[in-house]
Amino acid sequence: MPGPLAAELRSALMTARRNVAAALRHSNISAEKLARRDVQNAKIALGERGRPWWEAPTAEDRQLRKAAISATLLLAQASKHQRKKPKEATKRQTYLPHPP
Repeated sequence: MPGPLAAELRSALMTARRNVAAALRHSNISAEKLARRDVQNAKIALGERGRPWWEAPTAEDRQLRKAAISATLLLAQASKHQRKKPKEATKRQTYLPHPP
């Protein structure tokens, strides 16, 4: 697996783990389930779960891993876009006076 792809998948795995912890802190069962699903997908994508590396992968194994990679990368991209703020909005916020 190319280095940049593996790095992005590891980053997504760490984000999913943080999301699990946050869901547990807030006792949010549905968010926890979604975050654990994301952890599972990231681990499958990285090859940490599934058929052992010393066994030849089947077509089904390859398809499952490709689906996990796609799901993990799509989720990572969506969360990156969601966190981005327009520069103008950030600029305006810095010049606002502090509340009394």
